[in-house]
Amino acid sequence: MALALLNSKGQVTTFIRDDAPPGWTPPEGFSVVDETELPSDWEANASSEYKAQAENLLPPTILSKLMIRRRLRDLGKETLFDALLSSDPQMKADWDDATEIRSDDPLFVAHREQARAVLQLTEEQMQALLLPESQAPQ
Repeated sequence: MALALLNSKGQVTTFIRDDAPPGWTPPEGFSVVDETELPSDWEANASSEYKAQAENLLPPTILSKLMIRRRLRDLGKETLFDALLSSDPQMKADWDDATEIRSDDPLFVAHREQARAVLQLTEEQMQALLLPESQAPQ
């Protein structure tokens, strides 16, 4: 289940997970409703920022480096991942220094598409890689 994020005009701007971190509140000027409460024609009335703002409004996913490595190992992509880290000294240094990886980290955001291409992941696989542990397929 998801929650719809509405702008001040009541238009859907994006959907958010219903397991947002404790204390998370929508940005000022926005409200949240259960997706089941939306009218059937909501897409026709969705705001122009529906897709443009989606990434900026979602609470970031925070994963341990071990969880990312294990998920990539399960996909047979660990060797590609090591090569990706070795190809960029800043990325390698940040990986080594980090204790967790946030989906909103500027370096991660800047290299997301490059990483997806190097790791040969579909967009769906990339999204699954970044799921919080509570939502990951078992």
